[in-house]
Amino acid sequence: MKLINPTDSLYSMYLHYVDLDESIVDLFKGIIDVMIMNKEPEDKNNLSTSGGGIQYDLFYDFKLKENLILSYIKDMVCQTMSVDDLTLDACWTVLGKKGSYHFCHRHTSNHRQNTDKDIAIVLYLETPEENGYEGLFYFVMDNEVHEVVPKKGRLLIFPVKMYHGTYPQSDGLRQTLNMDFFVNGTNSTN
Repeated sequence: MKLINPTDSLYSMYLHYVDLDESIVDLFKGIIDVMIMNKEPEDKNNLSTSGGGIQYDLFYDFKLKENLILSYIKDMVCQTMSVDDLTLDACWTVLGKKGSYHFCHRHTSNHRQNTDKDIAIVLYLETPEENGYEGLFYFVMDNEVHEVVPKKGRLLIFPVKMYHGTYPQSDGLRQTLNMDFFVNGTNSTN
């Protein structure tokens, strides 16, 4: 296993990241917390979340209205990945508590066949202070496991087909916003 840092070439090859301003992240978290206030969590038996994590589907909340969060995230992904057009395929938030984690998994669409160009994002809305490997995001590439330290405001961008997960976390709350996008076009100027 290898803990990678932002200067590692793996970031540019497989996993990209952008650290967002915490004031923007706090605004997004407030909006999402209002969205889930009266929602029922998804069925835990059908999720990669385990150990007491709770997941809320936000697809229709975001799909039915082009909102501030979706517009901002799409702009960040388009700039970072040199793509012109994205279509939202899935959107959810996860609230993780002590001991919660994600099995190693990859995303598949319910709407169409994923391509190698399709993109997943994880935005850390809140993170507890972690020790060692607790709560680390990991991904598998070239038969090696690599870890990334979660940080409030960190936006991870990676292929939907990339296997990934998280180790069990320590005390505190970890909340993420997760989105999958179909890539409809690439920027021909890059």
